[in-house]
Amino acid sequence: MTSKLLLAASLSLFSLLAQKAPQSAPAAKPAAKPAATKATSGLPANAEKVGDGVFRAKDSAGKVWIYTQTPFGYSRKEEGAASPIPARSTATGVIIRAVEVTKDSARFERDTPFGKAVWTKPLDQLEDQEKTALESFQKSAQQPGEKK
Repeated sequence: MTSKLLLAASLSLFSLLAQKAPQSAPAAKPAAKPAATKATSGLPANAEKVGDGVFRAKDSAGKVWIYTQTPFGYSRKEEGAASPIPARSTATGVIIRAVEVTKDSARFERDTPFGKAVWTKPLDQLEDQEKTALESFQKSAQQPGEKK
């Protein structure tokens, strides 16, 4: 009984304090920021635009660098260096593989940054990408049988 009374009193006190919160002074307007130039944005002054968000520049040592715009700024790599991200072969950038087919459903896989995504769908509810993956799976399954 005393714990309920104590709880009710503390809730009342907190609600009164929340209602009587002090009003702060009006916030001062932030100073206007100067417009970013190529030199201050991480790009050298001699950078030339190669593509959408991609720039190319040569440093004083004669090396050519490729600058790629990312959400966190610019990423720099030497020209001709291998890209750590493999190119995607489909228009949407997602590669789906069919891994198992039963009489009325198919199981698919897709690599994600967090591991493999696996799902099963009925054959009559497949989307276009899943149909394409299923056709290529069936073609690859038929090829070894034709060699007999």
